[in-house]
Amino acid sequence: MLLDFRRKFMEAQQNDRKRCEHALTLLQELYAIERKAKQEILTAEAVLALRQEKSVPVRRELREWMIAEYPKVLPSSAIGTAITYSLRR
Repeated sequence: MLLDFRRKFMEAQQNDRKRCEHALTLLQELYAIERKAKQEILTAEAVLALRQEKSVPVRRELREWMIAEYPKVLPSSAIGTAITYSLRR
């Protein structure tokens, strides 16, 4: 799922670099959390706890940011499409 979000924002960089970089930075934080879970070979319960502690706040921040930014962009633009796609999932 994260790959799809990332791909949409990567494709939109030429349209709106600043917004895309912000979204991609937050997505990189999520990737880092998943990498940590994999590297530490955590149990399912530990992975869930890690995600609840670290990923949920980042996902919330990303969602709130997208909701705030969406009215500022053209819905049919690449960044508008990326935000719409991400918010629907």
